[in-house]
Amino acid sequence: SNSGNGSSSNNKAVRRKNKNDFAEDSLTGLPFEEFYEIGDELGEGGYAFVYRCHHKKTDKVYAVKEVIISKMESGGESTLKDEIAALKLLRGGAHIIRLYDVFYEEDHCFMIMEEMRGGDLLSRICDKEVYTEREARGVCKVLFEAVLYCHQKKVAHRDIKPENLLMVEADDDTSIKLADFGFAKKVVGDLGLSTLCGTAQYVAPEILDFQVIGYDERCDMWSAGVVTYILLGGYAPFEGEPDELAQFIIRGEYEFHKKYWADISESAKDMIHNMLQIEPKKRLTAMDALSCEWMGLSPEELASKDLGGAQEQMGEQQQRLEDNMASLEIGDDDDDNSAAINKIKSKKSIAGKKALQALITTNKFLSLGPMVGGATSKDPNNSDNADNDKLGVEKAAEYDFEDCYDWGRQIGVGTYSVIHEAEQLDGDDDNIYAVKRIPRVDLWEEDAVALQSEIICLQQVSDCECIVQLKEVFDETNFTYMVLELLPGGYLIDKIIEKHFYDESKGLIIAKRLVTAVEYCHYNRIAIRDLKPENMLLVEGSDTEVKLSDFGHAKKVFQPNSLTTVCGTEGFVAPEIIEHNPQYDVECDIWSLGVVLYILLGGYRPFRGEGEDCLRRIRYGEYTFHRKYWSHISQDTKYLIEKMLTVDVGQRITAQEALDCDLIRNTPDKERRKRGKKKSSERRFKSNHNHADKWK
Repeated sequence: SNSGNGSSSNNKAVRRKNKNDFAEDSLTGLPFEEFYEIGDELGEGGYAFVYRCHHKKTDKVYAVKEVIISKMESGGESTLKDEIAALKLLRGGAHIIRLYDVFYEEDHCFMIMEEMRGGDLLSRICDKEVYTEREARGVCKVLFEAVLYCHQKKVAHRDIKPENLLMVEADDDTSIKLADFGFAKKVVGDLGLSTLCGTAQYVAPEILDFQVIGYDERCDMWSAGVVTYILLGGYAPFEGEPDELAQFIIRGEYEFHKKYWADISESAKDMIHNMLQIEPKKRLTAMDALSCEWMGLSPEELASKDLGGAQEQMGEQQQRLEDNMASLEIGDDDDDNSAAINKIKSKKSIAGKKALQALITTNKFLSLGPMVGGATSKDPNNSDNADNDKLGVEKAAEYDFEDCYDWGRQIGVGTYSVIHEAEQLDGDDDNIYAVKRIPRVDLWEEDAVALQSEIICLQQVSDCECIVQLKEVFDETNFTYMVLELLPGGYLIDKIIEKHFYDESKGLIIAKRLVTAVEYCHYNRIAIRDLKPENMLLVEGSDTEVKLSDFGHAKKVFQPNSLTTVCGTEGFVAPEIIEHNPQYDVECDIWSLGVVLYILLGGYRPFRGEGEDCLRRIRYGEYTFHRKYWSHISQDTKYLIEKMLTVDVGQRITAQEALDCDLIRNTPDKERRKRGKKKSSERRFKSNHNHADKWK
């Protein structure tokens, strides 16, 4: 095969479903009522109504938010479009409420959404018999993963707070999702946001401080820090009258009161301190937070730290909310909107009311009015006479994929993608790339998360000469486009079949490139998890210049031995992955690399058989170097493969050790054609990293 960057997905140990079974009925042009039957009214407020509805054909139940566009405040329609665009972009994201479909009909907009039947998170916490740091950390992990997904898509949520963490089911603590994307916006350019929006106690200082021009998605991590403080302490870090509250936030003035925080883990307080940094560039990112010390503490240690006091304070706060439901999120002097909120009707508990509140978007930015003297935007170019500018409407994305590339012939098919050649417009004649196009409308959650993980991992390691380069990514409403280096030399597996096997000298050149690529991934704490010759491509005209090309199972490892997904390809998968309840790390790739080198030099797989027979051989490391096929291979090379195919992970050679061993170090670098900016041999084939710093 010479299908370039086509993706091979056969023989997976665990297959992902190809796509979701939801169809966007709005594409037919027929009205909402043609497909859905309205059920109970769940709530109303201002210009929005929420109903339960069921699909006439599938009988599945959803929530539908009906928005009457003419009743929205100035600029509201633009904000609604931003909300819909953000939710479409985030479809399938882990722990994010899902928007399924949107119908526009004259003055009405119908948003078909996942029904959140379990109420809000704080109500659930207050009902728990036991509440410890372990439960709080579990919630934080969900929140950070949701924020990470948003930020990887360059979406700022801008209203993160406990009321917007909802539950699909009341009795399932794992069903928490981030909701209310009424202020969500895709960030374009540096510091491309200017709207003053959010909820008073949670808003980031850069949004309030008029000395700061513009902000970006990092504002969400401040809000997440406030939420974390509440989850552990039971009360908000910033409190006071509006003008006083604004100054506390801008100056970052808060403390961990000994009465409530004495027994809480120091590493948790350190994390909060680093999230509540006034300067966004010093603030933890979602990825940093997931990698911090507190996230790595043992569940047993955290389970011993009772948060009953925090739980009690949250209960008191819940009671105050119940007593003052009508004024939720609305400034005291905003009579019109207070009246609108007073009309909210609910046929559920207070928890249900607050859950619905996340679907009924009101003019929330007015809650910040008293904090900033009534202004609504920080953009100095905004005119008070322009309707849209009253909401600080921000810059839209400038270019789509089709503005930049010409779509060419198909060269491959993946599990849920197609790969085409594409020519860059206004570029040189040789600017031909492989473009992977993934339809995102009906991706399952696990596939959407895997796609984003693939993108992030490739972006981190694309500067390695032994890994396919990801040039750029276009995240659009219905498709994601990954623009990749075109490698028309074909798959390594096809070259092995053609040759039957590689001679040792050439095989070691390939081995050096593969070890280099794997070491670079592992230094960046990335596990590839599906190394095999079918996922390695050759540069045209060479049978040794190989590059890793498929990161479909790649995953950033935030904490040691935190990987638990059973994935990979039968015959290549490491024994620790197929254990019962696996917990493994990046070393799984070294095993797979050992299998690849065995096939490369021997011409056949070390672990024969199918199904359980093959997996049993892997578990016990049962293979041999048959004299007939291996007598010409040196003992040093066989010893390297043996060290890779070691069942005991602690005894298995690491990528760094393999790269530093005499066999690999003394293997010559094949002369390769220059591509763009020249990179040194040392950069390509040697890592001078300080590995002691990995977990700092």
